[in-house]
Amino acid sequence: MKKEMKLLIITALIILIILIFVATSKTNHTEKQILSAYDEIFEIQKEVDIEIEQYKNDSQYTMETPKIMLNPYKLAPLTALIIFKTPDEVDIEVKVNNTKMTTMEKSTEHVIPIYGMYADYENEIELIASNGKNKKLNIKTDEYDGDPITLEKTSEEVKNNLYFISPNFVNNCIIDGNGNILWYIKRRLCRRY
Repeated sequence: MKKEMKLLIITALIILIILIFVATSKTNHTEKQILSAYDEIFEIQKEVDIEIEQYKNDSQYTMETPKIMLNPYKLAPLTALIIFKTPDEVDIEVKVNNTKMTTMEKSTEHVIPIYGMYADYENEIELIASNGKNKKLNIKTDEYDGDPITLEKTSEEVKNNLYFISPNFVNNCIIDGNGNILWYIKRRLCRRY
């Protein structure tokens, strides 16, 4: 009876050790995949940051002829950066499709994030400097390539609201009260993990 009990305990311990090993190796494999995806994202960010610095230091990019980087980090197709220099320090008010988005602080080197653009649309961007200068730009975005998003309106109150939607942690997006997608994460990178 003691031998059977010892054998049973030894067998249970071996099974437990095997289960722990299998669980740990799967976790390590998944963690390695996630770290690999993050490494790729960080590498892209480093490269883009170097590009941005080069554009910031390039005097050919002015408020009249800015550098526009659509989807600079390859993650959010409805975003852009507008980069330029001004001779004097100025604040820059930013409007996207006639909606004020932000005002950037005084500077002579401007790296302006653009968000809130519509997919498959010729978006109008207006830059208004505190010295009275004004620049209108158009940025054409690609068609939305994610899963369809629908919004059921229950009242007129939702019309002016924004909604962050994360149905399955892959198709994260922001939509307005009319169901227009204003921001989303590109699925290619999210599906890796």
